[in-house]
Amino acid sequence: MAAGESTGGEKVKIVNLDDRVTLQQFEHNTGPVVLMSAFLVAPDQIDNVLDGFRKQFAIMRKRAGLISAQLHCCVAGSSLFMNYIVWEWVDDFKRGYELPEVLAQLGSIR
Repeated sequence: MAAGESTGGEKVKIVNLDDRVTLQQFEHNTGPVVLMSAFLVAPDQIDNVLDGFRKQFAIMRKRAGLISAQLHCCVAGSSLFMNYIVWEWVDDFKRGYELPEVLAQLGSIR
């Protein structure tokens, strides 16, 4: 999920866990780079999120530089998810999310 996307009507709020480092870190092509995100999903939207992740990963896994992508969901009826994606380089990460197919898929998750 990207900033401002819906998870059942609510806006996504991005919180930097390390306030000493911002998204400006992506100005340097270093690697490997790990994107970690945690988010809550409205219970009636879980199937849509899972389907969206599968479709997004099917597109991204064809991109050079993608090492792995994992989506984890808490147990016992929780709708808390954690996404963990590893890219070889920052530039690979940026190119992966600039694809029109990925942007369209992200926009379809509601």
